[in-house]
Amino acid sequence: MIGTTISRYDILEELGQGGMSVVYLAQDTALGREVAIKLLHEHLAKKLENRQRFRREAEAIARLRHPNILDVYDVSDESDERSFIVMEYIPGMNLRQFIDHHGPPPPEIAALLGVEICNALGHAHNHGVIHRDLKPENVMISDDGDVKLMDFGIAHVIDAETMTKTGSLLGSPAHMAPELIDGKKVDERADVFALGTVLYWMSTGQLPFCGDNAPQVLRNVMECRYEEPEVVAPTVGHDLARIICKCLNKEPENRFASVETVKRELFAAVHSVGIEETDKAVREYFADPGKYTEAYAELIVPKLIARGKQAMERKNVPVAIAHFNRVLAYDPKNEEVRECLDQLNRNQQAARFVAAAAVLLLVGVAGWWMYDMTVDEPQPKVKADVEDEIAAAAEEEAQAKEASLSAALTRVGSAYGVAEGASEAEHAAQTAVPIAQDVVGLARRVAKKGKRLVHIASLKAPSVQLVETSGNSKEETEETGNDASPPEAAEQTFEVQFKVFPGSARLEVDGEKVFWQTESIQLTRGKHVITANAPGCKPYREILVVNEPRTDKNKVPVVLEWRRATINVVSNKNALVYVAGESDPRSNARRSSISVPFRRKMGDPTKTVKLRIADASNLQRVEEREVVVRAGDSRTVKVYFP
Repeated sequence: MIGTTISRYDILEELGQGGMSVVYLAQDTALGREVAIKLLHEHLAKKLENRQRFRREAEAIARLRHPNILDVYDVSDESDERSFIVMEYIPGMNLRQFIDHHGPPPPEIAALLGVEICNALGHAHNHGVIHRDLKPENVMISDDGDVKLMDFGIAHVIDAETMTKTGSLLGSPAHMAPELIDGKKVDERADVFALGTVLYWMSTGQLPFCGDNAPQVLRNVMECRYEEPEVVAPTVGHDLARIICKCLNKEPENRFASVETVKRELFAAVHSVGIEETDKAVREYFADPGKYTEAYAELIVPKLIARGKQAMERKNVPVAIAHFNRVLAYDPKNEEVRECLDQLNRNQQAARFVAAAAVLLLVGVAGWWMYDMTVDEPQPKVKADVEDEIAAAAEEEAQAKEASLSAALTRVGSAYGVAEGASEAEHAAQTAVPIAQDVVGLARRVAKKGKRLVHIASLKAPSVQLVETSGNSKEETEETGNDASPPEAAEQTFEVQFKVFPGSARLEVDGEKVFWQTESIQLTRGKHVITANAPGCKPYREILVVNEPRTDKNKVPVVLEWRRATINVVSNKNALVYVAGESDPRSNARRSSISVPFRRKMGDPTKTVKLRIADASNLQRVEEREVVVRAGDSRTVKVYFP
């Protein structure tokens, strides 16, 4: 197609392709502007019905005029041999490429990017258009930081053609709502589900529904099996995690009814942590994503502490604890938060609630980074390779504690009512019990997977102190779970810090993620497996041997190597491919690959490669191209010689 003309559009180069279409950069010869032209694959365009539906959908999309939606300029006629849509062309990357390059954004930025997507979806839904194929690849991020949605309704054009080969879908299984996979009638709530998958992916760095193959992914989607966002990434706030999980509900009627509601909830979640100037936050992020993300802890921690203290003043203990827990995800040794939690524990009125709920919340669910108000010594860790029987025992004990905790919290609410009144007692019980049940359920699921962050297998059930204030003051203490075994003595550990390059790298020690930017970790004596991954880098794996405390102040260096980029040159004839500065051609063939290396510790792994491509049969025919590549990229340059 390169070098050919469709209607009045000269095809310049391929931009990308998928299961339904291929997109080219083209020149509009009538208006003298660059456009993107999407061509429906020939095997789909052969059917008149598909071409007719393609045009009808394109006409509907063309009526969508919105800053967050790519404009549609032109569409093919049903009589045309090739079915195409001509769209606005914006230099930039799709969301998948953007995050692969820069790493996941901070949770509040992910929420605000979700707001931009909601704007586009809401406008489309108001005009009767359902996207049906929302995924990171269909969200464009321009070089100026504009967010634009594309490919509206295209999936609907070929409903009858979705199964093109056994076990394979043209759609995107990891982002498809269960009712869409099941072939049922869909409405805008299918887009709400897909939005939830994108929010999850942006916030945690991984997809909610995974599998070794498409059938496994589809099964997980149909059964809505995924890990809670807060388990995968503890820095994700409770409000954002709640929004994501509601979007991902299996039943459409249990999701948000519209993207407008999702938008309001996302704004509320961002505002709840003290970020009011949302437009400014997004502009600052896009100005330098890497720098903004690295400095985010310094920005958000003071806001979370301030909000936590405000909640303390209002005696809203669950909200205060939620904010403080998130602070400790960024800064596990934050003394200010530890003092606040001590204050909550000393406060007699708050202690009636905190003693039952917070102890298990702080120790059982995320004890590896949350502060334990009752135990100062380090707790034993459940290794990632925990044996099945240990995990099963942890789950069994967690199930028993769920019932005892719920009963204990109900008694706390009753005691609270004696002192403060029936209405407050009802509120305390209604607030405490669901939170506790959610927490224990979460701990049980994590314990079953043998994650290191759960100590629940060695926990005692919390003690509850009841205070009777009618008549003479009387204190009565009830203990639940007295037969539980006390925690075993912790192994000796040594403090280890890491210095990792690049800054976007995800570091794991013995299979567990480490927030190396903000914390040191305690490692036991012996060998530990250090792994790291980052977009554009080769996987890193080394064995670290810990024998004694480090006497120097240097951090353990972990330096990842950049992957090579590849430029594929495709021509209709044998071509000599020269790289600028080299006298000899790299190849003499119709297809050739140019490998582009990057120096170790290169700050910006981006190169502009100048190519001179000559027709081997007529050296006077020469094409010159400049190709910008990033580490790990694979770009294709197509050249047509007459």
